[in-house]
Amino acid sequence: MTAVEFLLLINAPLQFDPSHGTEAQLATVRRFLNFPMFTPSPAVVSKYRMSAWYYRKGRNWIVATVRNVDGTLAQAKMDRNSSPDLQSTFKDADASEQRIILDTPCADKCILEIETPEGQKVERTLGEIRAGKVADTGEL
Repeated sequence: MTAVEFLLLINAPLQFDPSHGTEAQLATVRRFLNFPMFTPSPAVVSKYRMSAWYYRKGRNWIVATVRNVDGTLAQAKMDRNSSPDLQSTFKDADASEQRIILDTPCADKCILEIETPEGQKVERTLGEIRAGKVADTGEL
């Protein structure tokens, strides 16, 4: 292949490698290229931000863990926020911080595990949560 053929992409070899990058990076590039077909990478990482609330009488609290597809712990940050509305609704002075915000950069196949102090557990993939398949209050 000569340099001119290479520069003009004459008889260029086809490459069918998966696309790579974050979901936001891929969206920007696809928009620039007028939305061509592409092969998504199985491990496309998204930033997830989930907000919820949890209540049990007393100061007991849940533990949230996010695991990568290979089972290793993923980076995750869970913040508890004030919840004066829940405090007054449940008439419980200890329910002052029952709102949760969980941030994690992970793929849809990552697993969120929530465990109560009593040992009850529920697991969902982040893709299931994105699709609206969340924990029922009866599960925890």
